[in-house]
Amino acid sequence: MLITSCRILYRQQSVIDDPLPQSWKDLQDGVARIFTNLGLIADTEVTVETSRGSVTLDVLALDSASLDNIKYVVECKNWGSAIPQSVVHSFTTVMHETGANIGFIVSKVGLQSGAEQYTANTNISGLTYLEFQQRYFNSWWYRYFCPLVGDAADKPLQFIEPINSARDRACSDLSAEKKAEFDALREQNGILVMMLSMLNIGSIAPPSGDSRFSTSAS
Repeated sequence: MLITSCRILYRQQSVIDDPLPQSWKDLQDGVARIFTNLGLIADTEVTVETSRGSVTLDVLALDSASLDNIKYVVECKNWGSAIPQSVVHSFTTVMHETGANIGFIVSKVGLQSGAEQYTANTNISGLTYLEFQQRYFNSWWYRYFCPLVGDAADKPLQFIEPINSARDRACSDLSAEKKAEFDALREQNGILVMMLSMLNIGSIAPPSGDSRFSTSAS
């Protein structure tokens, strides 16, 4: 019940981070952090050399686990207005010159209609930060959140599982008062710990053919 409720809460919102970051730096750091959580190699403000000279990328991420080493380049705009087509044109040049496979313009409001039309048949997508999170939420849930919580629950699990000789030996040295305190904590938190430890099950043994575990971040 707890796991189901937690899963429903997260998936209804599909929110990983604050969808309205306070600054441009918060936005680019958030994008890079999500890519890192997904298992990609990501960094911010990366300077690369191109045929026209050096260019600084807001976020550069590499999916080294994919067959083709998919490269993501992200332009972050924490503007209060929609992004115009001129920004998309400039970003298209950056995409071409850096050899990126997938490009995102992540912003607070999104793209203007003309900019959206321009990206329709390209490898560039204009997304709000919330939409970016929703795009990768399932992968984030199974690749990062479930293992993180499941691993954290594994340590206290040894203290509440029905049979554990090491725990029993340690408890035998406790005073009656401390033993009663331990038993109360075990009774209070046992079910919660067992349920949280089960979050690891999906990431350890994913269903065959489950697209949540494809080699690319998408």
